[in-house]
Amino acid sequence: RRFDVLVSTPQAFLILQQVEAEKKLFAWSNFFACVFDECHHIIKDHPYRVIAQGINAWQSHYNNRIQILGLSASLTYAVGHKAVEAALGNLCYDLSVTNMISPTEEELMSAGYTPKDDVIEQMHEPWNVPDGVVPEHLRKTHAMYETFMGRVKHGTNTPFATKIYKVVREIEEQIDELQDGRKGEFLSPLNQIKLAAWEEYAFQMSRKSSKGSPRQNLYDLLEIWYVALRMVVQSWEEEEQLVLQWLLINSGFHNEGWFSYNLTISLESVERLLSSDAHTIKSQKISSLRMILTDKKKAKGVDFRGIIFVQQRITAYVLCQYLNKNDDFFTKHGIRAEYVTARNSKITPSIKMTPSEATRRIEKFRKGDINVIVATSVIEANSNTATCLKKDSTSPKQMSSFPTTV
Repeated sequence: RRFDVLVSTPQAFLILQQVEAEKKLFAWSNFFACVFDECHHIIKDHPYRVIAQGINAWQSHYNNRIQILGLSASLTYAVGHKAVEAALGNLCYDLSVTNMISPTEEELMSAGYTPKDDVIEQMHEPWNVPDGVVPEHLRKTHAMYETFMGRVKHGTNTPFATKIYKVVREIEEQIDELQDGRKGEFLSPLNQIKLAAWEEYAFQMSRKSSKGSPRQNLYDLLEIWYVALRMVVQSWEEEEQLVLQWLLINSGFHNEGWFSYNLTISLESVERLLSSDAHTIKSQKISSLRMILTDKKKAKGVDFRGIIFVQQRITAYVLCQYLNKNDDFFTKHGIRAEYVTARNSKITPSIKMTPSEATRRIEKFRKGDINVIVATSVIEANSNTATCLKKDSTSPKQMSSFPTTV
């Protein structure tokens, strides 16, 4: 059977090349072009990389070329200017890239990437931010770690960020003192530029500790506070109330009674920042959400659906927990929420989103068992939410989105 285009997963294609090696049906001499979707996987330990290396070897041996087209919305997940440059350099080398282009805003809109005003209603509410946060013009994602640690070094963090950082260091200090009486054995992961590596380190060290031991209790607490510190760094020190809510949900203020004096004082200094009603986030963003969600729920009735887009998975988790458990205002008005992130992704080392759970929640959203989803923007590309809505009797015009800057 003859064909002009072969569409395949990378591993299946590699197997075909091995099985049909003698017939050479899938040798590179039979192809004039190769398209890699999500081509950033080439710079990882991935079948794409094996295919790219095979193409390069064939081209060098036969002094011939195959036209390569790589597609990706995110060329690299590297963090830090040097790491980003290195990753892009490797990608260009592995693909023999000679030209790199991006679609214009007009092209994206004409292709339907940006929602039309008559399909999804977008609302933006202004809010104040704490004094002393990282200025907008200095917010470079690849330099997030360096920016925060530079502020620590020069003492220019917000008072809230300083308190969170101090608690983390006090917990680390107490763990160091528990290392069988030998100080210096604890190695803080805070020198790692990958923020999620901090909490992963605490999680792994907890698993290696004796169950119920002081050491394990401290590592469990440290994981919670590493996540809190990551939230501070990722929000450019803005999201104070959200961080406090994370700590409240996960018993981050628990004191064993044998904690050091300095650790106890540091924990109490942050706990005092909670409002008199510890179950309420005093935030203009939450106030805006209250107003918007209830107004739209009243206007659209049982057919109401809403998506709250956030930038971080941890934000989706914390905000959803708050909406469902810590604010009777939302439940009283019939607001039922779930969070959805990329399938098989980690919120923290201890909190994961399985594919089956993501599918279950989206199905509940389609049926109306829940009417609000808190999600990262990845849901637009990696979930079947749009398909679910089309299958439902609800008109897409009943859909509202509420982007935040978290």
